[in-house]
Amino acid sequence: DYFNITRNTIVVIKRSENGKRWLINHDNLMNMTERLAAHFGLSLVEFRDDPSPSVLETMEIFASAVLVIAPHGAGLSNMIYCKQSTYLVEILCSPHYKGEGPSRVYKAAGNNLGMHYVGIMSQLEEPCGPIYVDFEYLLQLVSNILHAIVSQ
Repeated sequence: DYFNITRNTIVVIKRSENGKRWLINHDNLMNMTERLAAHFGLSLVEFRDDPSPSVLETMEIFASAVLVIAPHGAGLSNMIYCKQSTYLVEILCSPHYKGEGPSRVYKAAGNNLGMHYVGIMSQLEEPCGPIYVDFEYLLQLVSNILHAIVSQ
């Protein structure tokens, strides 16, 4: 039952390396998140689009999330299944992205859904190519978020 799902999961979205905006240090992120999840008594789900889970599985995964970490992309639209107060960490393209600013869409949606949004920038200069995030900064950010979650 979607409305009675226990919120105890960190969801990390993995984008295909064949497309745009995939996270170069995704494996490091998964290893770090796995250790932090275990430390805080949470489970970890790597959400992938190959193969795509069913709509029901997707709803259940995101409804159980206390934290979603993802590179910018369509997978973040699954935030509509998250509960209020879920934390969303979006890893954005290069700071030199020339569009309207990719963070505006998911930041606004997250705020409208009652989520806590944090956007961090890729350390690479290539606009909307592969993404690389400062691992130490991400570790500290995720750790701080998890401390805030368990102290609620």
